Amino acid sequence: MVEGYRLQILNFVDLALISIPMAPAERKKLMPTISMFYGLIIRMYFAPGEHPPPHFHVYYNDYKASVDIRTCEIIEGQLPNRQAKLALAWAELHREELMADWQLVINGEEPFKIQPLQ
Repeated sequence: MVEGYRLQILNFVDLALISIPMAPAERKKLMPTISMFYGLIIRMYFAPGEHPPPHFHVYYNDYKASVDIRTCEIIEGQLPNRQAKLALAWAELHREELMADWQLVINGEEPFKIQPLQ
C-alpha cells in the first residue's frame, strides 16, 4: 500500500470497494454523496457502464439499500420502516433528477447534488 494511504473500512462502503486499496478521497469519487437528510446518505456509483436497473444507494447507520429509480422501490437490502418511507418519498419527488444523474454516471461523469427532503 502506498505510504500515507489507509484503507478505512466504513459501514457505508460496499465490500467490493473495501478490498481495493485506495485513499478515502478516491473512494468517495467512486460513489459520491448526492444528498443527505434525516440521517440518510444517498449515493450513486460513479462508474461507466454501471449495471441496470437505474438505482441509487441509501445508507442509514448500519443499514443499506438500493432503490430502483424507475419504480421507487427497494430492490436490495433494507432500511428501518420510517427511513425507507423517507428515502422512497424523496426518490419520487426527484425521479427526473435521479434519472439525469444516472445518465451521467453510466457515461463516467460525476452526478449532480440533489436537494434533500425538507
